[in-house]
Amino acid sequence: MVVLENLREELNTTQGNITLELSKINETLKENEKFEQQILAREETWNKTQATIEKQVDTLSNLHKNVSILQDVLTEKVQIKRQQDQNLTNQIAEPENSSEIYYNTTVVFFAQRNSSYDKKRTVIPYTKSTLNKPRNSFNPSTGIFTAPFSGDYYFYFSGIIKFT
Repeated sequence: MVVLENLREELNTTQGNITLELSKINETLKENEKFEQQILAREETWNKTQATIEKQVDTLSNLHKNVSILQDVLTEKVQIKRQQDQNLTNQIAEPENSSEIYYNTTVVFFAQRNSSYDKKRTVIPYTKSTLNKPRNSFNPSTGIFTAPFSGDYYFYFSGIIKFT
């Protein structure tokens, strides 16, 4: 009977140890479940963050494309503007010789006729012309002035009439 009692005691001790170990295992399982839930929550947050980042990358990519397109358009417009400026400069600065260069849009000419002219209703040709700038805006042989730029012009004319 002593052996039986010893066996019972040993069985009770082993059973207590097993119960204690099962209790520890259950606690560990509960902690693991908490960690798993935390991991799942973090994974969900990570996925949302990753989706947001991907949208932002797409947005930035589209912005970059738009900036690139705008840069190309602006470059083209700058080139066109430079060409227009060069064309205007060429129209304004047509020097008769290389020492004459005009940097503004002043248009001026002086014309004079030193002899009589008796034709009616015709353009008067002139015998002398000075200050014809920009060059060739006034043609003294035809008496025709061609405005090189749009705008307002002021003309002054004087003459002497001979009555017979």
